Amino acid sequence: MTTKILSSQLVGEFSRFKLDEFQTRFGTVEWIVTDAEDIDPATDLPVTIGQCDTKAEALAIIGELVAERVDGELVAERSQS
Repeated sequence: MTTKILSSQLVGEFSRFKLDEFQTRFGTVEWIVTDAEDIDPATDLPVTIGQCDTKAEALAIIGELVAERVDGELVAERSQS
């Protein structure tokens, strides 16, 4: 069995994140999250920031990464791990 993309969805302000639902070579379904604001200098492609077993887990990663704004001011940014 080969790996194949089942669906793709852009989410977040200005479509910053992409969720790809894919079927692994083992037949399981997983989700990959990429961030368009974080580009890999070696490939010039968005960096993969998470691979999850469920869509809910993938959306939780995005929720943690989105900067919070209060009265238009940036109060929290993504922590670098």
